[in-house]
Amino acid sequence: MIIKIPEPEELMLKMATQANNYTAIYARKSNLNSEGCSIETQLSLAKKYAYEHNLLIFKEYSEVLSAVKNDIHNRTELEKLLQDAKSGKFKNLILYRRDRLARTSKDFLILKSKFKKYGVKLHYTADTMVADDSPLSSFIDNILMAVSELEPNNIAIRTANGRKIKRESGYYEARLAPFGFIKEKIFIENKERSYFYPDNTYVDMIKNIFQIYVDKDDILDFSQLRTKLLDENICNLSTEKITNLILHPIYCGKMFFKPAFKFINGYLIDTAINEPLEFTFNNFINCKNVDAIIDENLWFEAICKYLSVTEKKINDNLKTIQKDLFKGKVFCGNCSSLLHKANTSYICTNCSDVKISYNKLIKRLNNFLRNDLLDEFRLNNYIKICTRNINSKLNTTKDELKENIKSQTKYVNLYLDDNSNKDISDKLIILKKTENDLTELILQ
Repeated sequence: MIIKIPEPEELMLKMATQANNYTAIYARKSNLNSEGCSIETQLSLAKKYAYEHNLLIFKEYSEVLSAVKNDIHNRTELEKLLQDAKSGKFKNLILYRRDRLARTSKDFLILKSKFKKYGVKLHYTADTMVADDSPLSSFIDNILMAVSELEPNNIAIRTANGRKIKRESGYYEARLAPFGFIKEKIFIENKERSYFYPDNTYVDMIKNIFQIYVDKDDILDFSQLRTKLLDENICNLSTEKITNLILHPIYCGKMFFKPAFKFINGYLIDTAINEPLEFTFNNFINCKNVDAIIDENLWFEAICKYLSVTEKKINDNLKTIQKDLFKGKVFCGNCSSLLHKANTSYICTNCSDVKISYNKLIKRLNNFLRNDLLDEFRLNNYIKICTRNINSKLNTTKDELKENIKSQTKYVNLYLDDNSNKDISDKLIILKKTENDLTELILQ
């Protein structure tokens, strides 16, 4: 018997035409500045793994995004990878670790199930184990994913605690320097920290913005301030940027006592509990790593003006709402004509004796709403009580029915055990068999 040994070219061609010999590589990093294995390192390790295991690389897929913040269906490169896997272009996938695919056990199991469906084996360069369907493999996957799932939460907690300690110590932190500042790294108290210097290009402009807003009584909002700044060729910043600039305490060398403190609609609000705060310097911290651009008294004046102007607008809007609250909505009980407002009362032009004050209408409306809410509350309570009683009666009836069935079964069995009733017993057996046959026929 002659055995033909294939030529090397023949072997290579055969290998190149089989999807089982191809692998894809997937690499992911949350952001380029974060710690951990870089995209380049992940790809390099995967290529080395492919070479050592005689796998041909079909394609490399990589992306920089957070798997916690982005759903698995909103990751472009991952979607491409899944589409190619579905098309059968490769049967192996090399990753650095399991958490490169997903950061939650739920997402990982979904993706693992998809790759299993497409016949794709998962390989990890950080360990020597090939994922398979064995109980041990699934157990290891679950344990490692549980640990991976904890990691982002721990990082978030550590980061939040670190920011809190820095803030309480008087150190301002920001990824980018606010408008008008330059950010540099220097050593403060034997630690490398960010320091924020005024950018001389914008210092005079920022001072002028605050001074004009405080001095000009005819400027009541930030859009009017922008118009004034444009007219005097001071700057062409947008209204939104001017608003953020005026309301940011960093320009007087301070920061909010908590990150949740914000100016919203004319109020200083603690957004963590959605409660208004009193505007005092007790709610601010002096920054050790910021050189102020304006005096704190100037910023204080600007904020006081903003708060008082906004409060006046809100009060004016409330008065307008109150003035028109019942307009076109109150009718005469005698002739059904629309009531017209006269000073603080509503009158009917057809019925001279019909007159009701605004305050009385408010009281009636309050009483109606209160009674209506109480009636709804009472009705809901009544429905709950009735439902509870019905359920109780149903349960009692079920128990009684079970006892009756047991009792009937007992007496029927006693009756059928009597030899004198053998004919009836035989007939019941035949009927039972017929019932079973019919049931089987129906199910088929």
